[in-house]
Amino acid sequence: MLSEWYANVQQPVQESVISVILAWIDTFFAHDMKNNSNIVNMILAFTDVCLTTQADVGAKQQIRLAIAAKLFNSPLDMNEKLHRKKPPRPYTPSKTQGLRILDIHPTELARQLTLMESTIFSAIAPSECLNQGWTKPTKHATSPNIVAMIDHFNTVCRWLAIEILAPEDVHDRAAAMHRLIVVAEECRVLQNFNAVMTILAGLQSSPIYRLKDTWAVRCRQRQRERETQRERERERETLWVFGTEFDACTTTVATIQDVGPVGELVGSHVGRRQLRRVS
Repeated sequence: MLSEWYANVQQPVQESVISVILAWIDTFFAHDMKNNSNIVNMILAFTDVCLTTQADVGAKQQIRLAIAAKLFNSPLDMNEKLHRKKPPRPYTPSKTQGLRILDIHPTELARQLTLMESTIFSAIAPSECLNQGWTKPTKHATSPNIVAMIDHFNTVCRWLAIEILAPEDVHDRAAAMHRLIVVAEECRVLQNFNAVMTILAGLQSSPIYRLKDTWAVRCRQRQRERETQRERERERETLWVFGTEFDACTTTVATIQDVGPVGELVGSHVGRRQLRRVS
């Protein structure tokens, strides 16, 4: 009776608990245990108290090895994995005083936005996402890094609107809009999709959305860009057709040279058949 209870109840429950502990160590060690030795001590105490039989030695050793691997072998955690990709080279502005958005290279601006947002995003702990803590009155205590990310999003949106509205000339405003669109594309290449959405939100904000004359200039610029692109496509198509016809003519000439002069083929059955094939 006792052996059946152990085989059908105790052993499956122990295996489930051990699996949960191992998954916890593997996935959330950096957030929950790396800077909190109390949790590690509690897990070790649990293995000493609950895993005492000879059959539990393997599971006990497995948990201890998993903790030791995280503590001493220093494997890459999620934050370090996010920074393994080589960042783009920096583009230093020619001036450092009174910088405007047009004075900064689009790649460098996207790079700086990504560095700032990566720092905030990497600090978000999984527990901050529970129960929509960032919407509660205690959001600064329960989800401080998510709140910081939201504040950064709103700050960048307002800054983009200021950068577009600062020039009084319509064409300068359209140039600033174009630069932001290029920066959004650079952020997409860097896989910083939060910055992409931030720029789109800034362009769709009320102070920017109502700039009809500026958007009209930008639309005309976009139309000219499309016409230029279509012209280049037509040129490439013409060159492709010319190249194809040139290759066909070259093949025909080479075949005629292989066959021989036309005069030598007149009256020859084989020559007439070859001429028909060439033509």
